[in-house]
Amino acid sequence: MSNTLVMLTHVPTDAVRHRHFIQPDLPAYPADIVECDVFNPIAAVDSLAHMSPLAGVFSNSDHLQTVKALAAANFGLPGKDWRSLST
Repeated sequence: MSNTLVMLTHVPTDAVRHRHFIQPDLPAYPADIVECDVFNPIAAVDSLAHMSPLAGVFSNSDHLQTVKALAAANFGLPGKDWRSLST
């Protein structure tokens, strides 16, 4: 089983094209697109719990840095200390 990389995102942007990834036969087609309240760390962790083993949690939004850091800490992944971040 390979390790999973996760991107937390809130809105479609050029950097993270949600609709792009729902097209079949794309080389970068993700294994899953999971909807959750990305501003709620408990919802994010619950949604990621079935995706083990996780290799990393990323975000392209400053507003999600704390949730991302909490999720990474929950799964024992390296990252910023969530206590030093604010949204």
